[in-house]
Amino acid sequence: MASWCVVCVKRGTIAYPQPHIHIIGVGTGDRTDWADMRWTLGQVLTAMDEGDTFYTQGETTGEIRPVEKYECPLCDETCIRFSEGHASDSSLEDMRNCIYR
Repeated sequence: MASWCVVCVKRGTIAYPQPHIHIIGVGTGDRTDWADMRWTLGQVLTAMDEGDTFYTQGETTGEIRPVEKYECPLCDETCIRFSEGHASDSSLEDMRNCIYR
């Protein structure tokens, strides 16, 4: 089991049943400006099922916020988000987009 710090996200539009945004991938690493590894949503979900954990860390507060799975109420797909109930500056929704070369 491993623990991975999410430093960026890749978003995608899901068209059905109505257009909405999901996180479809993440980048992990030790630096907020650079992802050492990139993961598809499927890879993240599989790793989580196998016991790995993912988290975000606030740049200013240093607070760690766990990433969790949830079922999207619009399309019934399994997605990821930050754990609810944690006040922080480390939200997946506000995180920078991953840009890969």
